[in-house]
Amino acid sequence: MTSLTALRNVIANLPLGRKLLAIQIAVVVSICAFSIVVLTLTAYYISGKYLIPSAVNRIQYILHTQAGHEPLSSSSEHTHNLLQSLLEPEDEIIQLGLYNPGGALIAQASQEQNLPPMPATLPRPGDDSDLHALTVLHPAEGELTVIAKASARLPQHFVLGITIAAPIMVLLILTLLLILNRLIQYLITAPILHLISIANTVSDGENYQVRAQKQFDDETGVLASTFNTMLNRIEARDLMLTSERDRAERAGQQAQALAHETSEANKSLEHEVRVRTRIEQELTGLQNFLSSIIDSMPSTLIAVDEQLLIQQWNNEAEKLFKVQRSDALSRPVNEVVPLLATHLPSIRSSITQNSIQSVEQLPLFASGEERTLEMIVYPLQGGQHAGAVIRIDDVSERLRMEEMVVQSEKMISVGQLAAGMAHEINNPLGAIIQSAQNIKRRVSPNLAKNIEVASQLGVDLERLNYYLKKREVLRFLGNIQDAGARASSIVNNVLQFSRRSNRMLVPTSLSELVRRTLEIAYSDLGIRSRIIRHEIEIVSELDESLEAVPCIPNELEQVLLNLVKNAAHAIFSRQDPDWKGLIKIRTRSEGAWAVISVEDNGVGMDAETRKRIFEPFFTTKEVGEGTGLGLSVSFFIIRNNHKGALTVQSTPGQGTEFSIRLRR
Repeated sequence: MTSLTALRNVIANLPLGRKLLAIQIAVVVSICAFSIVVLTLTAYYISGKYLIPSAVNRIQYILHTQAGHEPLSSSSEHTHNLLQSLLEPEDEIIQLGLYNPGGALIAQASQEQNLPPMPATLPRPGDDSDLHALTVLHPAEGELTVIAKASARLPQHFVLGITIAAPIMVLLILTLLLILNRLIQYLITAPILHLISIANTVSDGENYQVRAQKQFDDETGVLASTFNTMLNRIEARDLMLTSERDRAERAGQQAQALAHETSEANKSLEHEVRVRTRIEQELTGLQNFLSSIIDSMPSTLIAVDEQLLIQQWNNEAEKLFKVQRSDALSRPVNEVVPLLATHLPSIRSSITQNSIQSVEQLPLFASGEERTLEMIVYPLQGGQHAGAVIRIDDVSERLRMEEMVVQSEKMISVGQLAAGMAHEINNPLGAIIQSAQNIKRRVSPNLAKNIEVASQLGVDLERLNYYLKKREVLRFLGNIQDAGARASSIVNNVLQFSRRSNRMLVPTSLSELVRRTLEIAYSDLGIRSRIIRHEIEIVSELDESLEAVPCIPNELEQVLLNLVKNAAHAIFSRQDPDWKGLIKIRTRSEGAWAVISVEDNGVGMDAETRKRIFEPFFTTKEVGEGTGLGLSVSFFIIRNNHKGALTVQSTPGQGTEFSIRLRR
């Protein structure tokens, strides 16, 4: 397989003429070989079919004729000579054997000395296809058998004829082959080689003016015509390309001139671009800087043009009105902010009259909460386009703080009034207490002075004291003393409560502070009357170890008093006459914290109320009963002034517990 592949590759790489010659030689040699083989096989067939039977018949005839004249087996030599005479050199019979009736070999003859002898006994029919049996009837000896061995070989004259004819045939074939090769070269190879030469001339020298000669009107002629057409097109295209190249060269020269001019212009433009880029960067930076300033301002800023279309919308505007900047720009301001629809005349007036317009107390309802806004409209000045800047501030907290300040001032005034009244009350209280004490001393039977004066007047002090005791005069005097002392204690607590605090944290006994607060709470008529009627009970569970907790006493008393009053109000709000209210005030220690809890069994609070309980001005009381500042102020005092915590736990219908946590 490898040899065939190599031979195929060698043949494939031969020139076209040699390929055709090789094909011709292969075809002619194949035809000659096939013819000789067919001729030889035919000769062998004729020899076996016709020549051998003819020779056998001839020998049989001669033997029959000879048997009539003399006996065949009378002399062995005679018989051998007879048989040898029957063999001709060019005959197909190459060996003869004579057998007697018993099957024994009598005599034999051969054309060649190297042939093997005939069988000693008569061979059976079918042992050898080349053996032919002949029967000869001899009058004296009976039936004799002659075995003739034939060879299907070509006759000598046939071999000689083949030997002479073969070279002649080869010469004739070679002559025809040479003539055929010349014709093929003239008709096929020469036109193709001519086209190859023209193609090489075109490819090597780029000469598109040469043309192929059309020699015949066959396929090679069509190929030559097509090749010439291709050359015509290539030449035309080459001429066109040459023309275009010349034009391109001229254009290139012009382009170089223009490039020089363009280069100069580009340099100028690059300089201008750099200047403009720097200016744009500065403007962009300035714009970003101004936008950052506008977005960083705590006020809502909205810029509008003459048609009141929004041109600027800062971050505070997004937060306040819940509208993104991309959704607000280039839209009418009254469409984006319906709140400003009623104030469009003020905005237009600011633009047309170049004046500042302001609107105070602008209500806004958002997320279930009412907020108060303040709007100021500034006209745009110094620009090419008229417009205005709307500044909106949320003043809800400021108004609340103002109200808290007013309330605080009221509390200060009330405190000053209470302090003045306390001073005025203290004097008669002192006189009452001292007078009651003096009365008890003047009727005492144990003082020497009383005994002396009574003796002078003839009064029995024992009987007088018995009378006073019987009539409970002494008890009344004791009540006067107790009431005066209690009133004096209340006045002192009010004085201490009303004094301005220096906001300094001082170590304080929480138990004493709670007791003072409860004494003030007892002075509340509503609480006192219900305590007397046993409708409410105040229980205190105090940890006496909390002796030095840092706090601002006056402020902490204010917080506790407010929590106790709120607890009492929660109990009063229960519309159940059989219900007995209970307020528990407890102090305890939890690690680094001191805890004061105020617990009641009043109406309690739901989750929504608990979320807003410390908001300023939020109250659950009826109108006129509270300001809503008590718990918010208390939360501020504990959280900011004491750095503690004020928390609430409540269940509707079961009660509420406020817890104050202070660092120890």
